Amino acid sequence: MTVYRGTRQELMLAGIPDEAFPTTKAKKTFQIQTINVCCTGNREILKGSMLQTGAIFELEIDWGFIRPYMQGTHPALVELARMMTKDLWAWTKDGGLEGPFVRLAADPRATDYKPLARDRRFQMTPEFHQKLETAYQGIFDVIYTHGEIMEVHTHASAKSTAKPTLTLVSA
Repeated sequence: MTVYRGTRQELMLAGIPDEAFPTTKAKKTFQIQTINVCCTGNREILKGSMLQTGAIFELEIDWGFIRPYMQGTHPALVELARMMTKDLWAWTKDGGLEGPFVRLAADPRATDYKPLARDRRFQMTPEFHQKLETAYQGIFDVIYTHGEIMEVHTHASAKSTAKPTLTLVSA
């Protein structure tokens, strides 16, 4: 679900059509058609609703089982997924099956595994190494698919004059 909050003017400047705004205190529900923002590449029909609380409107877009392309995902989530993937990947990319333990021993943050040169050395099994590689590849999908963020401050967000990527198809 994606939620947008703002005044009527702010949401209209962001491209929300006038027909989406409720005329009563009740929540207004409608359908939205995407334009090239979904993982299927199609114009998907999504559920939408808008509620007014005082001068603020809250627009909810329910993506259901559809997920937006990266260009439709918040940049903070895309970057978080990219950086976490990069960091996790570093643990398995070099040094073969022994590499993660060599890296662990050298990491100043590690406190419980600091072998001396004469101590036994360890390596992972190929199956475990493969599972770690699969896990780091999956972190991007976890963040991208399930990531939820909220604005910390209640002040208005920067206004956008970009063409909207969603179209109201029923009101």
